[in-house]
Amino acid sequence: MKSVLGAVSAPGFGLGLLIVSCIANAGQFRVAPTQLEFSGATRSASLTVTNSSATPLHMQTRVLRWRQVDGADQLQATDQLVTSPPIATVAPGAEQLVRVIALGEPPHHGEDSYRILVDELPGTDARAAGENAVRVLLRYSVPVFVQGGDALVSRPPDFVARVSAEGQLTLVAHNNGERRVRLTALTLLTPQGEVQPFGSGLLGYALGGRQRSWTAPLAAGMRLGPQLELRATTDMGEIRAQVPVVRER
Repeated sequence: MKSVLGAVSAPGFGLGLLIVSCIANAGQFRVAPTQLEFSGATRSASLTVTNSSATPLHMQTRVLRWRQVDGADQLQATDQLVTSPPIATVAPGAEQLVRVIALGEPPHHGEDSYRILVDELPGTDARAAGENAVRVLLRYSVPVFVQGGDALVSRPPDFVARVSAEGQLTLVAHNNGERRVRLTALTLLTPQGEVQPFGSGLLGYALGGRQRSWTAPLAAGMRLGPQLELRATTDMGEIRAQVPVVRER
């Protein structure tokens, strides 16, 4: 996941931050692969950061524990995974290999989830530029999954739609399996054909044994009955199901 770098008062996936600089531009770098997975006896992996710009890339990497609480993602400091080097400068057109090392024991059941944040840092060119323009710094957030030795049980999520008194429609995905599920499209439909989309592209993950929720204003004039039809695209395939509607008071 690539985003504009954010000022982090609490760990997040990437919030907006505009750094004063000489010219308005964005760093150009890539991170591969876009996901890491540790399983069995595997204790290390690597990321490759490629600087495709004409200026040096100053970067740092951090690992955060990734959990889901009350349907929302939460990131916390951890010492179970580390990166090396944590700070580096990559020459124009060059690559930097970042080692990811697991220090803690793998889980006995299910999988543990982490995020590696790869942040572009302000360089000397930005500090020398003055205060009259803007430079945009970039962040990549790479998911990391650490599994124990046993095969994981995968199940499609169970869904429920909740309607608040304020007219907000929340779709909740309950993942009762041990392995995460990645969702890339979510839509609810009424029997009359009215559509309530929740977006397309990568919408996030429902981690194993957890729940993830998405909220949107209820579409104007949408008539809700006791159930809605769900159309979802996941890494387990397409899901078509009837979803119960719960009205909250």
